[in-house]
Amino acid sequence: MKKTYGYRIMLAIIIIIQVVYISCMFGINKQGFHSDEMWNYGFANSTEGKHVYESDVEKQLKNFDSWQSSDNLRNYITVDKNEIFNYAAIYRNAANDYNPPLGYMMLHFICSLFPGTWSKWYCFALNIICFVIMQIYIYRLAKSVTKSEAAGLLSAFFFGFTAGARNITIFLRIYAPATMFAAMLVYYMHVLYASKDNKDKCIGLYIKIFAVNILGCFTLNLFLPFAFIVTAMYCVYYILARRFRRLLVFGLMMLASVGASIAIYPRTNIELYTHLHDCGGIISEYPPGTAPRAGLFPMRNRIISAMADALVVVEARQKSGSLITADQALEQNRDVYVVPGRIGDALSEGCLKLIKEGAQVITSPMDIMATKSIEIYYNNRQMTDNKLDSLDSNSIFDDNFKKSGLASPKNMVYSQINLFPVSLETIVNNSGLSLVEAEGILLELELDGLIEEVSKNYYIRKHI
Repeated sequence: MKKTYGYRIMLAIIIIIQVVYISCMFGINKQGFHSDEMWNYGFANSTEGKHVYESDVEKQLKNFDSWQSSDNLRNYITVDKNEIFNYAAIYRNAANDYNPPLGYMMLHFICSLFPGTWSKWYCFALNIICFVIMQIYIYRLAKSVTKSEAAGLLSAFFFGFTAGARNITIFLRIYAPATMFAAMLVYYMHVLYASKDNKDKCIGLYIKIFAVNILGCFTLNLFLPFAFIVTAMYCVYYILARRFRRLLVFGLMMLASVGASIAIYPRTNIELYTHLHDCGGIISEYPPGTAPRAGLFPMRNRIISAMADALVVVEARQKSGSLITADQALEQNRDVYVVPGRIGDALSEGCLKLIKEGAQVITSPMDIMATKSIEIYYNNRQMTDNKLDSLDSNSIFDDNFKKSGLASPKNMVYSQINLFPVSLETIVNNSGLSLVEAEGILLELELDGLIEEVSKNYYIRKHI
């Protein structure tokens, strides 16, 4: 007993040293703030929506395109006296965000103790509290796994001085509370696995796991996949140990906790659902972790061509996966179009072969827009005739040009470069710039990742 008490004293000393170390690092080195950190305070304290520049309803811009008073930001990240402990507003903010509200609610509680003021130390204090609890559970987990107090101390010691532990504490977001709940969840799961069939003890552990999992899912959106992975791992352990009754109860309890977290906060996975709805999802015939192999690409491309309205082959060698995809598209009754290349170019051999076999040639975006398959697509998307009329042979470059946000001299140089190599001499003659100016701008464009020098003084665009 005395020996165990001594280890606990040593753990307390280690954690105090680590807290002082991280606090000094935070106080000395924290010179500025990431936008996510300001949003963290805003989501926790704002009563007028989750963003200072955009309304939650219909995403109307506000405090935009004009000089604004600093009071707008201060009101966004602080709690007024009439706003303290206003958890309903925090819930609404989280409902429009990616993450659930518990982390924001904890920060709001601390900020409500100091209305009208803002300090970086408010969120840091929350993170430090979570760090201390996290370290205690890491110590307990390592001790439980190894049956050694010394191993528990070493685990807490080394983790507390890692960059990961320091970063999740110094970064003023909700990752410290989520990591704390993760450490607690793994610890209770391991204790349950290691325990005998003591009914009373198991019931207590089930309740703790159930509660911690709900709290974790209520803090961070990504806690749910983490809990799934850990649960799957322990289910495998139970299967290998032939403890099927424990496996059944454990699995049902975890499913119930996930269901409860979604019932308490239905928007737990709304962002994931919305993203899949708007942008599509991940479709594969192979399980996660399958290594990329050349033989799998034709099977993957078969799915891509089946989901496409039409296939456009821009470049293809004589023996190219693009040709396999083109054959698959034809078998799936998809239209195949080809951009013609220069004779003698190895990357054009496949394209010229498709043209000889009857593929339709396209030379401008308008050619694609004139095809039946794309016309159907745009009709389904309710595209207007004005958008079709605005497309000309250079629009694919013009759009990229407008998005680039380049200064005028860069525009003149950038507009001279396309998919085929252009010489420095041509760029100087067409832009009217001096050789020194053109070379300087070309270097900047290369550093920006917009162009590439394919041979001495010959340049092409890297993206279209």
